[in-house]
Amino acid sequence: MSKPSRIRRVVRWCAWGLVFLLVAGAGGMWWAHRHLAKLIVGSFNRTYPGLEMTAKAAVLSGFDELALKSVRVRVRLDGSEVLRVPAATMHFHPDRRRDERPGESGHRDESGCLSA
Repeated sequence: MSKPSRIRRVVRWCAWGLVFLLVAGAGGMWWAHRHLAKLIVGSFNRTYPGLEMTAKAAVLSGFDELALKSVRVRVRLDGSEVLRVPAATMHFHPDRRRDERPGESGHRDESGCLSA
């Protein structure tokens, strides 16, 4: 086998490897986009058992923003609608302390109370 055919073979393998990585990455992004809303809604419904939330889609906008489309929150007992918004945006910070609840903003003082 000559040297140019070996080089061609290596280039071909690298090209197919790159195609595989791109397809696998696109598939992962599609799966995340498709199932992110289900994960968020399921988490909300487990956290607040008296309420039922539905959302059509969830979109990550950057590293610290999550947008939910067509959000509805209902009371499970009587089915009355508590909240209905076309879009809701949540900001989250990865460096935030773990003991802080998701909806809290501000800082805790030494007694544990939130301050603005």
